[in-house]
Amino acid sequence: MRIINEPSAAAIAYGLDKMAAVQLTVLIFDLGGGTLDVSLLNICRPGNNSNSGDNGSSFEFEVKAVAGDTHLGGADFDNAMVKHCVNEFIRKHDVAEESIRSNQKAIRRLRSACERAKRLLSFTAQTSIEVDSLHDGVDFCAKMSRSRFEELNKELFGRCVKAVEKCLEDAKMDKGDVHDVVLVGGSSRIPKLQSMLHDFFQEKKLRHSVNPDEAVAYGAAIQASVLNGDSDDKKRVMILRDITPLSLGIRVNSDHTMSVVIPRNTFIPTKNVRRYTTQFDNQTGVSINVFEGESASTLDNNLLGKFVLSGILPAPRGVPQIDVTFEFDTNGVLHVSAEDMGTGRKNSITITNHSGRLKKEDVERMSREARSYNRKRKRTRSSLQMNSGNLMAASSGNGKQGGGGGGGPAVGIDLGTTYSCVAVWRHDRGEVIANDQGNRLTPSCVAFAADDDESFVGDAAFNQAALNPTNTIFEVKRLIGRRFSDDSVQKDIKLWPFKVVAGQEDRPMIVVRHGGKERQFMPEEISSMVLAKMRETAEVYLSKTVKNAVITVPVYFNNAQRQATIDAGAIAGLNVMRIINEPTAAALAYGLEKMPVSNKGRMVLVFDLGGGTFDISLLNIDPGVDIDMGLFEVKATAGDTHLGGADFDNELVKYSLREFIRKHGSMDIKSNHKALRRLRTACERAKRMLSSTTQTTIEVDSLHQGIDFRVTLTRSRFELLNKDLFSKCMVAMENCLRDAKVDKNSVHDVVLVGGSTRIPKVQMMLSEFFDGKELCRSINPDEAVAYGAAIQASILSGGTDDKRLVDMLLREVTPLSLGIESSDDFTRHKMSLVIPRNTAIPTKKVEGFTTFYDNQIDVSFPVYEGESASTKDNNLLGEFTLYGIPPAPKQVPSIDVTFEIDANGVLHVSAEHMDTGRKNSITIANRSGRLNKEEIKRMALEAERHKIKRIKQTNP
Repeated sequence: MRIINEPSAAAIAYGLDKMAAVQLTVLIFDLGGGTLDVSLLNICRPGNNSNSGDNGSSFEFEVKAVAGDTHLGGADFDNAMVKHCVNEFIRKHDVAEESIRSNQKAIRRLRSACERAKRLLSFTAQTSIEVDSLHDGVDFCAKMSRSRFEELNKELFGRCVKAVEKCLEDAKMDKGDVHDVVLVGGSSRIPKLQSMLHDFFQEKKLRHSVNPDEAVAYGAAIQASVLNGDSDDKKRVMILRDITPLSLGIRVNSDHTMSVVIPRNTFIPTKNVRRYTTQFDNQTGVSINVFEGESASTLDNNLLGKFVLSGILPAPRGVPQIDVTFEFDTNGVLHVSAEDMGTGRKNSITITNHSGRLKKEDVERMSREARSYNRKRKRTRSSLQMNSGNLMAASSGNGKQGGGGGGGPAVGIDLGTTYSCVAVWRHDRGEVIANDQGNRLTPSCVAFAADDDESFVGDAAFNQAALNPTNTIFEVKRLIGRRFSDDSVQKDIKLWPFKVVAGQEDRPMIVVRHGGKERQFMPEEISSMVLAKMRETAEVYLSKTVKNAVITVPVYFNNAQRQATIDAGAIAGLNVMRIINEPTAAALAYGLEKMPVSNKGRMVLVFDLGGGTFDISLLNIDPGVDIDMGLFEVKATAGDTHLGGADFDNELVKYSLREFIRKHGSMDIKSNHKALRRLRTACERAKRMLSSTTQTTIEVDSLHQGIDFRVTLTRSRFELLNKDLFSKCMVAMENCLRDAKVDKNSVHDVVLVGGSTRIPKVQMMLSEFFDGKELCRSINPDEAVAYGAAIQASILSGGTDDKRLVDMLLREVTPLSLGIESSDDFTRHKMSLVIPRNTAIPTKKVEGFTTFYDNQIDVSFPVYEGESASTKDNNLLGEFTLYGIPPAPKQVPSIDVTFEIDANGVLHVSAEHMDTGRKNSITIANRSGRLNKEEIKRMALEAERHKIKRIKQTNP
């Protein structure tokens, strides 16, 4: 139905409960398992309505700014603990470093132990990380203190705070302007992170009124309900205004200059047009290269896509006028078009089709396969219904459903790196749905039996991972929408026990042995299986078919990753109503309880540190008196798409491997997949323990070659191992505040989102950064994103009459500046901004360009995203060429380039030669690797077959 940003969804969840106030500026701190999102939203009541109790009034959720780190979350804290434990293992047992590091199973088991320890350390000062037979038969046991944990993750905590600062800066707000700081994401429970946010916001009390683990899904569910029209409350209108996390633009000249069309933190959906011209005399075609990023050079930005505008009439350079239009839809998907204004020729691209994106045929093929799995599963449906009947009766109460939209209930899904969550808005409240194991969080894990047709998803897959490491897939979110050659992918595959190879068009393909033969799966297929599991969970609970959903993504997810997420939803049989950013969803979850907010609003920083990504969003929650709607406005965003709890686990695994090698000198442990898996489990457990205790033990019996592994992990050691990761968190937060031009004192609330925000070090750094401000813990950091997404889903589906939702407006922003590469006589690779980062989306902006050479008849438009003045440092999103420009002296042709970002954050760029009317365009979604309809159908059918097989093995 829609893809919305995770912080925006969280903001919806929070904002609905805050609608008693006139205006509220809320900072959503969403630190999940892999991403950190900080969003600053304004929840307000539009119009000057003195009667704050009027149920007929509306509220606007306007995202003022977002920040974060797509690679900072609970997984990153786990990685630091893993590194520490590996080092301890090597030290104690004198094993070869290469041996234990190559033992993928041991590393995985250690990661799990560290993750568990990390969670426990949110409640105790010390815990143990224990893994039996971690490597070569050696058990591993180590104490992990909270202080050690914080020291290991010092760098990550620092990055969290910097993301908050970045969000505030982008929103041009002081931390004192933030009324509420809402903690979203499981990692926001980390005492250190909460203390850091508390200190940063000068002892401001952090809000815990929304579940940090459910807020994003909560907000997404609200959005899904609105889109689906299944709400009972028709009086209240909620407007969600999100922003673009990155600037979008094109390369305009040969020097790789980034010409921004849609700046980051621009409200979405948005549309912007900028005029360009040709670079050479008699140029008849223009290549439009679309980039995302904040660098002035496209070389330093991310290329989203490119296309060519041909047929430009020969003319001196600078004479043809080419309008490039960038359009972001509500899902954050970019559409770019270019038009020669002289000839009227046009071309366009939707930024979803870079070389790693699934083709439409691929998506359709997967959809067909998913449906086939479904049909087979129905054959054994009766046994499933028999087993689930009591569960449905117990969980659904009287069985009445909230809303009766024709499309069925709309849900919000937080598709996390390590864990996923689903929520729904009904009976005027958000409900996070527990899975079949009674857990509200489901591991984002898929496993395949090597010698038969059995497959496992969620807890079942996670629980057998130690015995089947090479066929158990996790952290696939770090692969989706990426190229195999990406540095982050190459780094991750060294830590994973499963195999990833390069497929067609540089796609990462996951290799497993299934049914006695080798098979390859695309990341979208694996993600679709997780989404299908969440859908099944909701259907069992609601006793209804679920089709519509709002899915959250990290703020810094680029267009390819957003489109790949939409494809995964399609394969799972879902209608993606909207994609929202995770911190925004958390802000929604937090801001919900703040509605209506005070007249001045509240500035909220969402710190989202998840399992694999890190997002920070700075949002202003405003009463929206003028428009009679509560406004959640993202001011700025920051983050890291490859920073989360998994990275903390990796550090602990590395540490444990070093210790094992040091103690035992067994370097071949690195090739022992089972030992590495067990070690990773232990490290994950220790990491979690260190959130509640200052010391724990990482233990693995008979880890490798019969050697037991045991190492004591203190919180301080954990923090030291992860100091770089903690630092990245703080840097991201500072960047978010700086981009928003907001001082940390202006932030009212710091919301912790993501499981990794439970890390005490993260909370302490945030609290210290905000001068002792109390971090918002009113929402569950693990559930806040799903909670906010449920809010957004309810709004989008129209499935609520709850005035808090109906009167809510969410304004997202672009996370990165968008522009086009241009050149002049003195500068090459210049980033010409069209849409600055943190521009509210949807948005549309037009910029004028001209030719660079005499008689230039075509102009290439490379679209970039990034903050560098040089496109060399930004990300190329795409490129197209405007042809048919009449020959003319340079700088004479007038070319309008339009950047338009829709509500989903998708960028559309177009260029038009104003004299001839020739046009061309690109939608930053059309990369050649995208799944086509046939592929989606095939994969959907195959997914359905897998589903049926799982039913059979569960109900023999």
